[in-house]
Amino acid sequence: MTAELQSWLDGGGNAAGGNQSALVASRVADGVEAQQKAFNTMAKNFPISVQSLRLVEARCAPLMERLGYKATADIAADASSGSTQKRRHAKRSSKRAKGEAKGGSAETAAASGAATAVEKATPAREPLLLLRRTKSPAVQWCPVRLTGTEALAKLFVSLDVPKASRAPACFPGSREDVCPVPRSAAWMPSRWGAYPFEVVEAPASPAASPAASPAASPAASLQPIAGPFSFAIVRNPWDRLASAYSKLIAVEDQRTAVHRTWIREMHALGEKEPIGFTHFVRWVAAQEPASMHRAWRPFTRSCHFDRAAYSFIARFENLHEDVGTILAKLGMTSERERRVWQRASAETRPLVPHSHPDQLLKLHHLYYSDDARDLIAIVRAKYSEDVALFGYEFPSNATFHPWSSKASAMRPQVTAAK
Repeated sequence: MTAELQSWLDGGGNAAGGNQSALVASRVADGVEAQQKAFNTMAKNFPISVQSLRLVEARCAPLMERLGYKATADIAADASSGSTQKRRHAKRSSKRAKGEAKGGSAETAAASGAATAVEKATPAREPLLLLRRTKSPAVQWCPVRLTGTEALAKLFVSLDVPKASRAPACFPGSREDVCPVPRSAAWMPSRWGAYPFEVVEAPASPAASPAASPAASPAASLQPIAGPFSFAIVRNPWDRLASAYSKLIAVEDQRTAVHRTWIREMHALGEKEPIGFTHFVRWVAAQEPASMHRAWRPFTRSCHFDRAAYSFIARFENLHEDVGTILAKLGMTSERERRVWQRASAETRPLVPHSHPDQLLKLHHLYYSDDARDLIAIVRAKYSEDVALFGYEFPSNATFHPWSSKASAMRPQVTAAK
């Protein structure tokens, strides 16, 4: 089809006869449309990096120009120009309205100007997508990767679909997604039944104003989520990023093969060269939150913690206690439900707790192994909303204190011996 398209373009769109020309044009149009749909589907499921996108556009520039396609930079420029024109039109309309309303108060004008400034400064947000349990008691849940989500999915699936041998977690990206997504795990509705969660879109939350920012007044700008009991689980950003590296990047996981390719491309690493934690952190820091993988996307962007008020927010650091609180609020306090949660948690979480000194030593090794010693600051800047809203800090290792005190106690003995 590409050869026919190029031949037709080189011939100016004319063939030997009118009928043949129409036939070729029809075939070319149908082929281009089919290939465009296939390319868009592939780009959505397997996106390419920015560098590769620019390379493709550079090589295909003549063909794209003749077909009337625009490059990514031109599209962004047009969008920026369009938004600029809209802002100018809104500004002129605002001036006319102010001129007509001569009796308007100064306070109203100031409030209008402040609202316009907030609207300009507030970035576009993707909709808040929740999982709603289809069984009773109903519950709404914002799933965050690497926060005990797999254990909770296994709990509800085991209770609602007892015959199911798989319990894939669902992380919806759009309202049209069906849980679980086909590529996550093999789910057999004919054998087990329907998946016990559906994707719902929460009502849009109002934009936070400067006077009601999370740092100044956390509850002033939050809108309660309508419907049944809602919850989410958060985790220390430094710990979560280290977990994402260990589980998805450091190992040859097919689901993140494209991300490892992008990291090697950014740092000019060879195919056989290992990807270090510093490579991963600096690559994440260069991404926009909207394009991040769910395993390391800031959870404030995914769950809108700065705008939506949940019934309960659990912490991964106190997962067992907080899940117990969630089950108690739902009235799920039977012995069977308690045992199902214990089994699900034991099967999906490591045997060594994340707060164990050995785990903290590994965490410190990852963040202090870089010569620049700036990985902690990079993560703090990239996940500033998560850190500020939930008061997280880089975990300290309590095992350092006994060593320091022991060394201090031995110092006078060493001095006396000399």
